[in-house]
Amino acid sequence: MAGEHQVQNAVTALCALDVMRSEGIIRSDGEALRKGMKAARLDGRFHVAKENPYIIYDGAHNPDGANALVKTLKELLPDGKILFVTSILRDKAASEMLGIFSGVADSFVATASANERALSAGELASMIREAGGTVAAQAESPGEAYEAAMALSGEFDAVVFAGSLYMIGEVMR
Repeated sequence: MAGEHQVQNAVTALCALDVMRSEGIIRSDGEALRKGMKAARLDGRFHVAKENPYIIYDGAHNPDGANALVKTLKELLPDGKILFVTSILRDKAASEMLGIFSGVADSFVATASANERALSAGELASMIREAGGTVAAQAESPGEAYEAAMALSGEFDAVVFAGSLYMIGEVMR
């Protein structure tokens, strides 16, 4: 799992395990912990599905998640040209998230997940433009957005799917 925030999460988990072990709640040896940490994964959280170009799935469905994603992208692809595919629910901080994404996105594909709370692709495209972003395509479904992104992918170093765990789930299926 990439990103400084994942290191912090791992340290927190190890500290919690250490407390549980010292209080006799669990029994585990260091080797089991090492194996567990090595095998740990969290699909949809900076999940690199492909390289050349990178295809990355990250739910990033709130401003904290958006900031963590953008920070990781800046660290790992400092000069990369990035296409964002995004869907955001109406009850999320969409404008703030799009402003954060726009800090690294060269272009966007706007779409809507099947969730009834999702902004429409058109609404999202307007909000992207208001946030200073460029919309390369609008797609009515995550499947169509995936196809549009793959058609454009040759122009980019990475295609990042972010903004909605619902969209990530649909695209990963």
